[in-house]
Amino acid sequence: MRIDVKNSIEESIDSAGVPNSFPVSRFFLWFERDAILYQEALQILLIALAVVFVVTFLMIGNVRASAITLLGPCFSVIDMLGLMYYFSIDFNTVTIICLALSVGLTIDFSSHITIGFMSSVGSRYERVCGGLTHLGPPLTHAGITTFIATGILVFSTTYVFKLFFKMFMMIIAFGMFHGLVLVPVILWKFGPDGFFERDGDFKEEEDKIVYNYK
Repeated sequence: MRIDVKNSIEESIDSAGVPNSFPVSRFFLWFERDAILYQEALQILLIALAVVFVVTFLMIGNVRASAITLLGPCFSVIDMLGLMYYFSIDFNTVTIICLALSVGLTIDFSSHITIGFMSSVGSRYERVCGGLTHLGPPLTHAGITTFIATGILVFSTTYVFKLFFKMFMMIIAFGMFHGLVLVPVILWKFGPDGFFERDGDFKEEEDKIVYNYK
């Protein structure tokens, strides 16, 4: 509505035919920001997701695995946008910054599990179990320690700090859920072949050695 009022005032002055005249107010700075907020947010998120996909592909070297990995941050952003409504969080520059940060933070959970999956030997189920066995606990510890580190913000009285607390709690929760639950299930069902081909002459005991992480 504020943007409509600003545009209406500008159109009225333009239609008046008064040369070299234009409306000005310090509040118009915020109105200009709000006018391009959604467009800028969409552009920032799409660029961030595209860059993350390229970097993930360069590290993993498999298009299907990279696409599955990208589902983690994609669904995390979507879930955060949905919960922002129920948490009464306004869509502003601070929330856009947090949404952009969520792409880089949540990709860690998904990418590590995918790399563990691709580095394992055996069936898809065995490789998922291997990745979760070796990388699940460290990722869980990382999420918990990040929660503890940012949890102190819950006692703050500043709006921005409160907002950062809510957004970062959602980033951690959704990043861990999608990275440790959703992505492994999709890899189990639709994951590509791993880095190491399985030898049909392996013994059954050797087939159970699904991951060697150093």
